[in-house]
Amino acid sequence: MAVGSGSVSGGLKVAPENATFGTPSGSYVDVHLATATMGLRRTLARPVRLSRGAPGHGLGSAVHEYMSAWCDGEIVVPLMMSDAIIGHLYGCGASKATLTYTFGGDEAPNDISMALDVVMDEDTPLSYLFTGVKPTSYRWDFAADQNASLTIGVVGGVLPVKGTSTITRPSDAEIVMPSDVSSFTVGATAIGVKSASITVELPTSSSERHTIGQAFIKQPVRNGPCLITGSLLVDLDDETGFDSVDILDDFLSGTALGDIEFGSSSITASNCLMTGDAPTLGPGITEFPINFEASDLVIVNVT
Repeated sequence: MAVGSGSVSGGLKVAPENATFGTPSGSYVDVHLATATMGLRRTLARPVRLSRGAPGHGLGSAVHEYMSAWCDGEIVVPLMMSDAIIGHLYGCGASKATLTYTFGGDEAPNDISMALDVVMDEDTPLSYLFTGVKPTSYRWDFAADQNASLTIGVVGGVLPVKGTSTITRPSDAEIVMPSDVSSFTVGATAIGVKSASITVELPTSSSERHTIGQAFIKQPVRNGPCLITGSLLVDLDDETGFDSVDILDDFLSGTALGDIEFGSSSITASNCLMTGDAPTLGPGITEFPINFEASDLVIVNVT
């Protein structure tokens, strides 16, 4: 089963599960949605034995059944800085202090689940409610001539429920557009960027956490430290501000890049070290991917 929101009248409703896994607490918040590929996965159990049927005639027995199930997939939303709209999505994976969310570092992260109500079509109406969902990854993408986006990978341990939810469109005011991230900085010095991305990986148990005879996996749990990586695509010959030659010099000398600020989107990757990929040579303008790893990532929203 896969649920993908492709309707022009679709959307996403989000609620935290602060107290009890699988039980939303508080009211749902309507969030702009680009795409959603949420699905229910089921394994099958079959008897291990030789069949009496001729080769190619199948199992030779009707004894087979569904076993453990789980939900997983991705949701893609336009990046917004409005905490009232997007805060629940961050709050399940990062530590929070007022409007500030921190991934990595020495901060103890939240490890709470959330409910995602994927509205397929408001005209029918048709929706699927996924509860007991935990984030496994976050990825922020920036590119010229495109609005910034946030992709969240998730896993869940509760059977989704078909419903008839509808949404109220949130404000567009805080959607991050290219003009909002016109200036990136590396080590407090401006750099021209063609595209950029940063990813937070949150190792989380999934289909491997189940017991014999149970219909669903156990509650997903965080089972490792987060990893923060990213990439900036720059013009090798651009010598404005902190150019790519300076970055190569730092890498050769073993000097840290410092903090990378993703424009005015209030996203900062701290203590970044380049991971060492050379520019791709060829005809035309030489592009240089600056791949890096960070110790932590801080996001500051507005109300």
